[in-house]
Amino acid sequence: SGNYKLEYDLTDSTWKYVDDKDFPLDDTQITSLLGSVCSLNAQRRLEDSLDNISEYGLENPAYTIKITGDEGIDYTLFIGDKSPSGNYYAYLDGKNVVYMIDDTVVSYVGKTIYDLAKVDTVPAITDSNVYELEIDGKTYSYFEGGNAQYDYTVSNNWFEKLDDGSYKALDTTQMSSIISGITGMSYASCVNYKPSDEELIQYGLDDEHAKKVVVTVADETESETETESESGTETEEIKEPHEVTYWFGAKTDDGNYYIRSSESSAVNTVSSETAEKIIAVDEKTLISKN
Repeated sequence: SGNYKLEYDLTDSTWKYVDDKDFPLDDTQITSLLGSVCSLNAQRRLEDSLDNISEYGLENPAYTIKITGDEGIDYTLFIGDKSPSGNYYAYLDGKNVVYMIDDTVVSYVGKTIYDLAKVDTVPAITDSNVYELEIDGKTYSYFEGGNAQYDYTVSNNWFEKLDDGSYKALDTTQMSSIISGITGMSYASCVNYKPSDEELIQYGLDDEHAKKVVVTVADETESETETESESGTETEEIKEPHEVTYWFGAKTDDGNYYIRSSESSAVNTVSSETAEKIIAVDEKTLISKN
């Protein structure tokens, strides 16, 4: 566009961002852009000269798309103002004709580089595999069949571990809501794929300011151990635990939250509805009433 330049190069059948070849570019969007340009049909032919291009915003185009083919031939499309009908004025370099085109091409070129970034996939976790949570320093543990020592009804599975080593029964519905927020989470966008320590502070994602959530998960992948018994050798399947850590930071301008995880260095965003389901629960509502 007139304010910035984005350049892409096809390397080993994959589109790369020229200024940073490591950038997680969603190259399917570049392929779609090329497809929209190559299949572009004019809505109307307006003028057979470029004498009046200033009337169409083409003297200083809003967007310039330059495509270099395999044989080194350049094709340059200039796009100017938006028309009252929602289309755009344009002309092709070397052709003295002003056309009106639809907004399909502009929907691709009007994006920033992070609009074109691949967004991380949240680690796949199922509700039934979560057996411990640490949220902002508080530890919540799952007991299969309840914890009779601290819950005389044996109707609760989730308990908060207190400083003295005892446990406090938690409301099953509230804990299920938190866990479903974690397991059903998806990122809205990627905003920085390799943030510096200073940038993490700006996002509220440094250790001092972020709300930290540690999820301890029993892996779907099971290991096997063999034991000897009177009837012979028995194989026991054991689910190996691992941790996934999330840091929730400040709110974005559009009301979402910045987030990063132990699975990636990238800073992404997540909806406020999802984030607050996990980190903004009233402690009083977590206590079991049973």
